[in-house]
Amino acid sequence: MDNEELHNVWIKRADLHYKSGKALASLTDRDVLLDAGTLLQQSAECYLKAILIYHGLAEDELKKYGHRFFSIIEDISKYDKNIRELSNNLIDMQYYAVTARYPDNGIIAEVEEVEIKKCLATVENVKEFTENHVKNANR
Repeated sequence: MDNEELHNVWIKRADLHYKSGKALASLTDRDVLLDAGTLLQQSAECYLKAILIYHGLAEDELKKYGHRFFSIIEDISKYDKNIRELSNNLIDMQYYAVTARYPDNGIIAEVEEVEIKKCLATVENVKEFTENHVKNANR
């Protein structure tokens, strides 16, 4: 599979996480908001990793990033400095990558609807950034 095809696979996975996270975020049940945050974080991460693949990074090299947005942003900024405009919101979303996913001393994290709406807006911005980045790189 070449990098363009692999990029498209990662975009499709990001889109699925986004769609699922958005659906959960629309529910009134607060118990699912944490899962919405996790799916939205995963969506943003997949969109950004798709950019790195697009620029030639091998899929097995993605492991070095883990869920650390800071490192991903640093490497994407080599191709597009505009990613830095999203960095603060992405760093905030990192909470949902690991910390919020697992109970801490038997306590499950609680999140507010406003936090999930911020995550949703961030993912929508990341999705748009990714689409524009690839479109502009092809000019």
